[in-house]
Amino acid sequence: MYNLQVTVSDAAGQTVTSTVQVTGYSTILGHQLFYAGSSFDGTSHDTAIAPDKSPLLPGQTATFANYSSFSRGINGIMVDILRPSGNLTAADFIFRVGNDNNPSTWSTAPAPLSVTNHPIGGTAGTRIEIIWPDNAIHGQWLQVTLKGGAASTSGLAADDVFYFGSAPGEIGDDPASARVNAMDQLALRYASGGDASLSSRNDVNRDGVVGVADEQVARANTTYFLNELHLISVPGGEAAAPSFAQPAAPLIARKSAACAGTSGAGGLADRKCGAFRSRPHRQMLNRHSGPWSPFWHGANLRSARACW
Repeated sequence: MYNLQVTVSDAAGQTVTSTVQVTGYSTILGHQLFYAGSSFDGTSHDTAIAPDKSPLLPGQTATFANYSSFSRGINGIMVDILRPSGNLTAADFIFRVGNDNNPSTWSTAPAPLSVTNHPIGGTAGTRIEIIWPDNAIHGQWLQVTLKGGAASTSGLAADDVFYFGSAPGEIGDDPASARVNAMDQLALRYASGGDASLSSRNDVNRDGVVGVADEQVARANTTYFLNELHLISVPGGEAAAPSFAQPAAPLIARKSAACAGTSGAGGLADRKCGAFRSRPHRQMLNRHSGPWSPFWHGANLRSARACW
């Protein structure tokens, strides 16, 4: 709340002064996901901010840009705010976790390890860094609510709500699914070798290189239709959140279409087919094409064969 004093003078020198109260609210400048404890993390967590990730906001449907493949789950987020009313703590937030379109029924999230406030250089903004233990939030969505309204520490006019998801080992090969399966494992094996940037889809353990350890992350976090991260639609805005619907095409068909190269020659899907078509993997497929093979069972076997 501010007191604004206005004085008006006319040509005869008569003046009138009036004081009015003006309410000024804080403003959200941004939300970030960062990889705490990764090889990119340093004295400042700013160096570990995921440049290719953005929050899922109310009224939106999730995409690969809204969830992390990091092997340690969601362990760091940031909220940038202009002129908060005070120093923010965990008590100024509400954290929930879940995996459906109805966040009001989600469980209370694990408590963060720390909530710290830092000035943003050259502005009147403050960066709030929130850190959780590794894998405390794993394979599900995190809803973050920064409390607003009258007398709030944030100084916001209303609550600020956003979401980030976690699907360790998932490399974004299918825009309609966040399932982690053999396709991800083979793509990571095929991409093995060399350094990786902070935005690399293949460096899922964020150690700066793509190697066997990344393939092992995908293998250890394999999911299927019952436990995969759902691409949720969250309430808010003008659009109501629909219930989960059947995908436009079966998962097998989508994976097969990707292998056919519909995502672009030389792209991620094309590289996956290169892995399937290589002689060692053809031999593996021939040896392990039985009905009880855990690696090539069902959708993965049929998707691999579609590459030929």
